[in-house]
Amino acid sequence: MADDIVYREFHVVGRLAIATAGLGVALFVAFFFVGPPVGGLLLLGAIFSIFPAMHLAGVYAASRIVLTPQRLRIGSETFGPADFDFVFGVQPSLVLAPTEQTDLESRFKLSDEDEFRVAGGSWGRTIGTEMMVLREADSECLVAVFTRRPEILDPLLTQWIEEITEFRS
Repeated sequence: MADDIVYREFHVVGRLAIATAGLGVALFVAFFFVGPPVGGLLLLGAIFSIFPAMHLAGVYAASRIVLTPQRLRIGSETFGPADFDFVFGVQPSLVLAPTEQTDLESRFKLSDEDEFRVAGGSWGRTIGTEMMVLREADSECLVAVFTRRPEILDPLLTQWIEEITEFRS
């Protein structure tokens, strides 16, 4: 399965979250076996390693991107090439109105009446990412994809979406 991955992003964050959580748990367990002065430092170290681990796990769960020839997985959602409008293709964030861009990049949940959403279950933009926009084929809803490397993902997604047009014709 790993050899047919065309592109992936944020995959290291999951491993880093597990390692950081493991460190926190180890420090917490060591707290019970060590005396008072050092035990307090171990407990403090456990607390300060568990919270970043939870943050990293959230980024991994909502922002991870995996592109294979058959599917695109963003966070908790899985898409096929037929799920997107191949005529619209992959567009920069300029196709959205400024208020829509602001709504998508904020960290607040969007309302169900909006004609746009963030792919993957995230509520907004992860720091250091840029937005690309796709349109769902059935609902005409605009879908924002946040990526750290749009110059790499854009041509790959365009090719991935256009390959399905051969089967539609």
